[in-house]
Amino acid sequence: MTHRYIRFARYSLAFSAGLSLTSLAHAAESAQPPVHAAATNIPDLARASALLEQAAENAHDARTSTIAIGLTSSAVLMPTGVVLLARGGDVPHIIGTGLTASAGGALFTTFLSLHLSSAERLYGTFQERRAAGMPEAELLSRTESEWRALAQTSAENRRTAGTVETVMGGAFAVSGAFLLLAPQLGSLPRRTQYSIGAILTGSGIPFLSLGLHSLFLKSPVETSWSAYRAGSAAGATVGRLDVGFAPFAGGGAMIMSTTF
Repeated sequence: MTHRYIRFARYSLAFSAGLSLTSLAHAAESAQPPVHAAATNIPDLARASALLEQAAENAHDARTSTIAIGLTSSAVLMPTGVVLLARGGDVPHIIGTGLTASAGGALFTTFLSLHLSSAERLYGTFQERRAAGMPEAELLSRTESEWRALAQTSAENRRTAGTVETVMGGAFAVSGAFLLLAPQLGSLPRRTQYSIGAILTGSGIPFLSLGLHSLFLKSPVETSWSAYRAGSAAGATVGRLDVGFAPFAGGGAMIMSTTF
């Protein structure tokens, strides 16, 4: 039986390594190649292009790092947990259960990061429309409309998902810690109690981390839209020239100031 667990652990390690390479290759293929902004007669369009490109690059880098961390963690935790489960003792069984649950949580966050972010999709659409020859005014108008809507949707979804994940992860982690630290509860076998506690703690912590990340860190499409709006508001300021005269003994001085 122990040999079977060891073989399974080896297969798990090989599978995790293969999945890591496949996922990283998928992330690399999904990256939009950097395309520098073309010459345009509309300043806001050039600024939008630069901000969208930067947001897409940041989103892709964040997805790639999440995938790499998740798969690396799973590749280490899963085989280790399986081997410990095979040893049969209470302590190895409890630790192995917690490690296996943590590996499952890491894989879940990895799979969530495989699809393109809204910033990457928006920049891809922007590039396609520009390459197709869409008039600049129409391109800017449609991009601004979609950008605004995606930023609002992203903020709403981020807060909702972050709240759910934080509450669920926190409940799992606290419940698991209670089962691990509490004395034997009723007729529940101590080994079963500790195993359930290890599973809840091991799976709850990744969800709690993901939830807090979603609550406090804005997405690239949100930050880029805020930067674009701030630039538009600053660019809308009208220049003004103020002229004044200050008399003093024997003459006077003319004072001129301007704002941009």
